[in-house]
Amino acid sequence: MAGTQIFLDAYFRTPPNWELDLASIVTSNGKITYVGDRRGALEHNSSVDDVFDINRSAVFYPGFVDAHAHIYGTGERHLRPRLEGLTSVGAIQKQLHTLIQRSSDDQWIIARGWDQQLWTESRMPEASDLEVFGNTHPIALTRIDGHALWCNARAIVLAGITRDTPDPPGGSIGRNEFGDPSGMLLDEAMKLVEQLLPGESEEETERILRAGLNVFAEHGHATVHDMGVSAEVWDTLQALYKKEGDDLPQAWVFLDMNKHTGRARFIELVHAGRMPHTSHPNLHFAGIKIYLDGALGSRGAQLFEQYSDDPGNHGLQLSEDHEVVELMKHAATFGLQIAVHAIGDAANARALHLFELSGAGHKGATLRIEHAQIVRHSDLKRFEHLGVHTVVQPAFFESDRAWAPDRLGTDRISDAYRWASFVRHSVNLVGSSDSPIELPDALHGMELLVRRCGVHDTEQLSVTDAMNAYMVNAHRITREESSKGLIAEGMIADLTCVRERSAAAVAKVVGTMVSGRWIYCADELRAMHVDPQADPRKTAVNLS
Repeated sequence: MAGTQIFLDAYFRTPPNWELDLASIVTSNGKITYVGDRRGALEHNSSVDDVFDINRSAVFYPGFVDAHAHIYGTGERHLRPRLEGLTSVGAIQKQLHTLIQRSSDDQWIIARGWDQQLWTESRMPEASDLEVFGNTHPIALTRIDGHALWCNARAIVLAGITRDTPDPPGGSIGRNEFGDPSGMLLDEAMKLVEQLLPGESEEETERILRAGLNVFAEHGHATVHDMGVSAEVWDTLQALYKKEGDDLPQAWVFLDMNKHTGRARFIELVHAGRMPHTSHPNLHFAGIKIYLDGALGSRGAQLFEQYSDDPGNHGLQLSEDHEVVELMKHAATFGLQIAVHAIGDAANARALHLFELSGAGHKGATLRIEHAQIVRHSDLKRFEHLGVHTVVQPAFFESDRAWAPDRLGTDRISDAYRWASFVRHSVNLVGSSDSPIELPDALHGMELLVRRCGVHDTEQLSVTDAMNAYMVNAHRITREESSKGLIAEGMIADLTCVRERSAAAVAKVVGTMVSGRWIYCADELRAMHVDPQADPRKTAVNLS
């Protein structure tokens, strides 16, 4: 358990009005034990472990929460080759050439992050784009949103995919004008190739998870909700937190019902009549993640009306309704969270219908819809009536706004990227990043919620609502609102320390604390540290 720490003359922001205030703060044994003047704080000096003379140089916030992200994928983005930001097929070919030069023959070439919306040609790629590399390596490249896989001819052959291979339920095999596989696999069809990819050791998985968790800590997140893991990743998280949990963000982890081992583990637990005990207080088993549709960028989001730029296509249905209802009922029996991925308007309406059909909310489950990206006005009241928490990604609006109107058309785009509409309907709106798709930058997310990229369509939030979305509202999902999300005596000491924007510098996270223990402390915050054996009242610290 963390000891006693004093933060002298610190600015802080806290609900309900989030105005900048000034106080000295003391944390002890994982909780905030004092918020007041400098003299009162220094009365703790006889037993203090650390003193930081902040001298108004930084601002403390309640610990940031990223309520929808992927720890493993974030670690992969940090450690492995990426394709984000590349603006042409040629640029990707150049990146792949470097990877292939470092690889032995027959070795799989695997990378993630391509986005055809950034390319001049703005088209879905094909296997023919990878012919320049010959057939010495099978190649599998995941789209930035994780809902499409671009493969070369060798990977398609190894997977046994031919013109006669039917589309799997919830997936689509891209085909060229002659009916042959094009090299593009959407959603459930991706598994035809993914099952062939080489596995990795538990040590490598642990290394990737640790890297991902460190990224969240460095961005100020005291808590992260991992939105869907396999049984193997859950087991490795257990092992990692058993060894290092004190130094990691709190994690609420969901088993992915679209991963075979994730669903199998959940059903096994249901039959055993128990849910898992975790290896550390910072690790929580949250519940289950269910996918109803794909992504808008790859035209897999399920829509009532056809895509405006792809006539005849209504998107994909990734799960069968009767199976979803059974999973929801099982989760409700144990009072778990049920997180449903729904992007298209048809998928969101289905999610609400299935919540109603299963009765899961009335039976003890916590209901949440992830993304809720396109929602009919008539469905907003249903969110409120069912008590559904809505977890949105503000950065998606910034990334998608150049092309989303092409997908949806001028009329339907008004149903997309709703924020203020949810708040006006008393729906609990929670901010997140979906990292690794977007960077886990809560400061930028809050700014987007308020400024909405300069688009004035009545969906931007007040500063208060935007800050609540990243520091308060997620605790309503986990039922911790009485102990977290506020800087006040008696609250758990989850804190994020920020050097706020100035004329000379951009805003930057400089420290992240979980239950009174630093899990990230930047050099400029360390520079504010004072020898606790010295008298802070007589210690001059140069903070310029």
